[in-house]
This record gives sequence, structure tokens and C-alpha cells, in this order.
Amino acid sequence: MVRTLAQFSIALEEMNENGENTGDERGGGGEEVVDRDAVDQLKNNNRTGNFSGNLNGNGLCAGSPNGEDMRKHVMMTLVDTEQSYVESLRSLIQGYMRPLKQPDSGSIVDPLLVDEMFYQIPEILEHHEYFLEQVSGCVSQWHDRQTVGHLLIKSFSKETLANMYSAYIDNFLNAKDAVRIAKEAKPAFHKFLEQNMRENKEKQALGDLMIKPVQRIPRYELLVKDMLKHTPEDHPDYSYLLDAQRDIKRLAERINKGRRSAEEAEREARVIQEIEAHIEGVEH
Repeated sequence: MVRTLAQFSIALEEMNENGENTGDERGGGGEEVVDRDAVDQLKNNNRTGNFSGNLNGNGLCAGSPNGEDMRKHVMMTLVDTEQSYVESLRSLIQGYMRPLKQPDSGSIVDPLLVDEMFYQIPEILEHHEYFLEQVSGCVSQWHDRQTVGHLLIKSFSKETLANMYSAYIDNFLNAKDAVRIAKEAKPAFHKFLEQNMRENKEKQALGDLMIKPVQRIPRYELLVKDMLKHTPEDHPDYSYLLDAQRDIKRLAERINKGRRSAEEAEREARVIQEIEAHIEGVEH
């Protein structure tokens, strides 16, 4: 059994490389969706040892890297994945939530179900837009004594962020149920999803976007670990990164606990449904 979110992310990557089925929103059974962007970045990070030389125009190593080159490379990976994550959250709001919240959208879906589907997404997006701005500015002014750990501490030690993610994870099964109910109740909603899928340049379905917050936190654990590996102990960033690693691990453990509780609740609900299906006349 996968015990941490970081291990969960790595396990998903290994399953993907082995060609195993990792599930999607159409597969059912409570399976998780692989974050393809994160897996690609994980694979890219594993190849960094093949670089040799100076940084190219994109900030990636083109030759035998020194520690500082690799630190910037890790930060570029953080910025790239953070940008992708923020764009996914924006797609949820701009492509799905806002159109469904329009006054004339009642024929497409029940407004109460819309609130259930996108619970906490605007708040999570606001936090990560600010974080992206901070880390992007850090990379643009990069120097050999640059610190980034203080930004991670500032962002991931906040109780408000932990509450947002915990609330999102706790509600995740309800959000999935809201999508299912809307599909069954309103053919127009199913048509809306299909049209949105065609217009989405990334071709990401609603379920693929909704799973992103569940998958995101493990990436920070892995990136901070990678950053520490390339940061000397006498570097001013080293102690910051250690504290950031502690804060992110604490956040991941809290979210992981909520994810396990949600999975257990889903299994219990499924067992009850199977029992009811075999007993005639069950009312309660």
C-alpha cells in the first residue's frame, strides 16, 4: 500500500512506464488519474544527470552541470509545472465553473451541483497564482546565492492552504458524484462537457482537471528533495529548504490522511449499494 503522496506519485509514474492501466474518469472504480505533466517532469528530472555544460537559453543544462546550474534547472522545472497547474485550475473556472454559473445555465445543470463540483477551486487558484508570481520572479533574478526555500515556507506553512486542500480532498468524492448526477439528470450537461472537451486545446476532460489538486502536492516534495541534493550545506538556502521540506511533508501527510478517509468512505458506500441491490424492499 502506498503510504505517502510522494510514493503515490512515483508509483503512478512506474505504472505508466510499465504500460499498466492507471484509470481515468471513464474507468470508474475509484481509480486515480495520472497527472501526465507531472510524470513527464519526473522523467525529465531523472535524466538531469545526462546534462553537461552551461545553461542554454531556456535555463536548462547543456553541458557538465555544477551545483548552481542544477539548482536553477530544478527551479525552472518548478516554474514550468506550476504554470501548467495554474492553467489547469484556470481551465476549471473559466471553461467550466463560470459558464455553468450563468443565470441561464439552469437547464444544463443544477446550480447546487456546480458549487459541489468546484468547491475550493477559486481559493486554491488564487494561492497558486501568487506563488507562481513569486517563484517566477526568483528565477528571473537568479544568482549563485539565491534562496528559494523562504518562498516555499511562506506558501506551504500556511494553515489556510492546508485547510483549503484538506477541504477539497474531503469533498472530492462529492464533487465526482455531482458530475455523475448531472450527467444522468441533464443530457444538456453531457453535451456541454463534450463540446468543452473539443474546444479545449489540451484535450483534458473535466475529471482530468479535477484530479490535479489531489496530485499536485507530491511534486513539491520531490522538487524540494531534488533542490536539497544540489544545495551545499553552507549555502544560505540550505536551512530554508530543510524547513520547507518539513512543512510540505506535514501538508502532504495531512492531505494523504484525508485521501485515505475518502477512499474508505467510497468503498463503504459501494458495499452498501451492493447489499441493497441484493435485498428487495430495502428503504434505509
